Amino acid sequence: MKNLEYFMRLNYVIEIQQIPEAEGGGYEACIPLLGRKACRGDGETIEEAIEDLLGVKKYILEARISQNKPIPEPQSVEAAFPSGRLLLRIPPSLHKEIALDAKASGESINRNIQRKLESAFAYKELKAEISRLSNKIEALSQTVETTNLFPTYIETTADNSLPKRLQNPVYQFAENKPLGSTVLINM
Repeated sequence: MKNLEYFMRLNYVIEIQQIPEAEGGGYEACIPLLGRKACRGDGETIEEAIEDLLGVKKYILEARISQNKPIPEPQSVEAAFPSGRLLLRIPPSLHKEIALDAKASGESINRNIQRKLESAFAYKELKAEISRLSNKIEALSQTVETTNLFPTYIETTADNSLPKRLQNPVYQFAENKPLGSTVLINM
């Protein structure tokens, strides 16, 4: 029978968070598997928080054992990660298409599916990166549109009309220095 000593020796995952100074400071430690809100301790240092947590852990385990309540056990590290083996049920028509595609590509069905899954995830990551960059470019273009980096001086005549040589649409900018009577245009 599994007793308190057995459960106390199990390596449960402990999460540690720093408590903001506005809330008193220090650290909080918890064992999510035994109850994120119930199984937690705190202290000025990480060590104190873990020591407090171990006392709470012992209390919770004793209570569950005395009440014959189930106690979750942590998974081993090996069990926490996928093995790389996957059993998948698919319609026969799809299986046939995959088999024909794999044969045409000169690869096994498993390799064919693996390559396609890798491509799909790479595409998803690429699409997210393109979206992120697009948003960044949009933000930069908004900044450039609202910022006048190059004030342009345009020469005017006495009646504030453009001289004939600048009325041609090719002349969008004059030299960046005042010429006679000038007007500052924000473009």
